[in-house]
Amino acid sequence: MAKAVKFHKVRYVYSDVVSLVRNYTNKQGKVLEIGCGTGNNLVFFAENGWDTYGIDSNKKATEYARKLLKSKNQKAKVVTGNVEELPYRDKEFDLVLDRACLQHNQINSIKNIIKEVRRVLNRGGVFIIVNFRSKKDFSAKNFKKDKTFKIYDYVHYTTEKELRSLLKEFKIIYMEHLKTEVLIPKRYNKGTYILVAKKL
Repeated sequence: MAKAVKFHKVRYVYSDVVSLVRNYTNKQGKVLEIGCGTGNNLVFFAENGWDTYGIDSNKKATEYARKLLKSKNQKAKVVTGNVEELPYRDKEFDLVLDRACLQHNQINSIKNIIKEVRRVLNRGGVFIIVNFRSKKDFSAKNFKKDKTFKIYDYVHYTTEKELRSLLKEFKIIYMEHLKTEVLIPKRYNKGTYILVAKKL
């Protein structure tokens, strides 16, 4: 499992997370974010009545997440741990969120993580994946030149075919390949996948 040497201090929920949760979940229940980082998405879930859990391998990030939640008067159970060996019971969660966690792992680790996600999801539970970089992303040629990934030692770039294979034991109910052409300050192309899958 790849690890971030440092971590980004992110304080606000990602807009894609809000939209997908509102459109594809029951809007409350028990949620786990894998690779929760500094807890920005956890705050959103806690504020909206979810029983909220988060796990990340970076101890400093999880410490920051707890402080952020406390500053917002919100509660979540945040642990430092290995997302390939989730410390939770079978069928414990209604929703699992990956916001750019899977992409920072080698393919064998990604398979293990998805297997663990399926294990801890309830039947009919939802797995949301936001921002899994596409092989059509400009940084696929050399991710180390992209400032976005300066704290990571690895990025896995994927395809629709690979994602369908990885999620073959789920029912994919939404799949988007978002391609963006940035014009200023310099011209380059971004490519990323967003998915919602349901445990069968």
